[in-house]
Amino acid sequence: MSAEAPSTWVEEEFGRVLGVAAAPHDDFFALGGTSLSAAKLAMRLSARSGRAVSIADVLRGRTPGALATRIMQANELRAEPDATAVTGEARLARSQRWYGWTYRGDALDRAVVCFPIELPDGTDAAGVRAALITMVRRHDALRMGLTVTGDDLTPHLLTTDQVASLLSGGDGPGLLRVMETDARGEQLAQVVAQTHMREHARGLVVGDHPLFRAVLVRGAGPDGRRPCRLVFTAHHLIFDGASATIFEREIRAACRNPDGLPRSPASYHQFAMEPDEPAGGAAERWWRGYLSGFEGRCHLARRHAGDDPPTWVTGRTVPEDSMASLVLRAKESRVPISTLRLAGLLVLVHALCDTSDAVVCMPVDERTWVFENTIGMMIDCVPLRHRARAGESLRELIDTLSTDLPQVMEHRKLGFDRIARGTGADVEGKYPLTGVILNGGDQTDFPSRRDVPRSEPVSRPMLYDLQVYFLDSPDRVDVEIQYRSELFDPTEAERVLMAYEYVLSRLAESGADAVLDVAGEARRRLAIKIDGNQ
Repeated sequence: MSAEAPSTWVEEEFGRVLGVAAAPHDDFFALGGTSLSAAKLAMRLSARSGRAVSIADVLRGRTPGALATRIMQANELRAEPDATAVTGEARLARSQRWYGWTYRGDALDRAVVCFPIELPDGTDAAGVRAALITMVRRHDALRMGLTVTGDDLTPHLLTTDQVASLLSGGDGPGLLRVMETDARGEQLAQVVAQTHMREHARGLVVGDHPLFRAVLVRGAGPDGRRPCRLVFTAHHLIFDGASATIFEREIRAACRNPDGLPRSPASYHQFAMEPDEPAGGAAERWWRGYLSGFEGRCHLARRHAGDDPPTWVTGRTVPEDSMASLVLRAKESRVPISTLRLAGLLVLVHALCDTSDAVVCMPVDERTWVFENTIGMMIDCVPLRHRARAGESLRELIDTLSTDLPQVMEHRKLGFDRIARGTGADVEGKYPLTGVILNGGDQTDFPSRRDVPRSEPVSRPMLYDLQVYFLDSPDRVDVEIQYRSELFDPTEAERVLMAYEYVLSRLAESGADAVLDVAGEARRRLAIKIDGNQ
């Protein structure tokens, strides 16, 4: 622990993250903090104090003085990452068990992450192969294979040499393919975008081999300096959104100098070996009480039957004035803007499901400072419940969320698969309209993303009937919904987004409106059949 005055160094880290000076009793969110900056602050405090500081700590502490006290009282000491390569038998992490359980069946092979990466001009196949071998050596998740028996997954780790052989064209699935083209400029961008779409649509068959592949696209350029793009595909069971950022940063550096990367991060195997909460323990009892009596169901009329109906994505850009009003309301309420987004989504679910009892499910990144640079599937899911009371205001809903969120985060280590099974939530249709990604990433991470508004079919599988994504960039915020076509058509999906904008405007206006009144008006604006009625 730092020997400085108790909160001085915490104040300094507040200032570095938020860009403003902070005093011991200044509230993090009143100073403009968001959920993303809370994650950055937690990482910086962990690194500086030598003790694990979580986002939940930031949500609970909020001021430099309170956070300094929490850190001094913490007993989870820093341990140096162990970069020892583990081969042979492996263990599924809680997050992998949840993901495999949720996507069991035919959908499992389509649950992939696929994205293009700009590499240094002139990078050849040998350079990419060497860089990928470096990445495989650094990150044991990239050496993981999975044997599928029915709904059961058995993981194991290959050696680096085994994966290197596959990258060099040995027996087995081709992990690296090279595409030479004379395209340049905008034409090259189109070739990369088409390759990206094809690779994503192919999916990735789960089996006893590494769960990734790559396509190197080499275009035409001046003076023989060929522009290069790597289209990388990995299965979600070994790769999450944060892994994409880590991989992109490191593969570029490895292409320049395979031996120039810093020491290896902690292994994913270490993360997977963290002990589970005991069955019937305090966390399970808390979740049983929290979700007790929930009888929510989807009241929306379904147009046609089918095990896997087509899914669509529809997106809109949040109006600039609406976004500015929401940011101001978040500061005045001393809550992160993600709390207001979540409050708005709960009201929307009340409207869509025509119920006063709603549950949404949020992804939670389990990375601590130890694993912050580790590739692997570290995203689990937690349910968040709201029971609207007669006369309850939007402001009271925000207060309830501010209380419930830290408690939900505190009990998240049970793992969603066990939460669902232990509370009966694994019954089909029990949690129908519940997916939310509060911060879906910076749009600049995905250069192939087209401008919104738009509607288009997508091949990626869905966890829920409706999934909501927020895409933040420096100059705008987009909201996307992914939905099943048996529930909505694109025109109706547009109305869903417009109804959500209306709810956010009421949250930004004053917060005095009653939750159920706003939900009722949103339902009227939706003009979608509910239980056969318009």
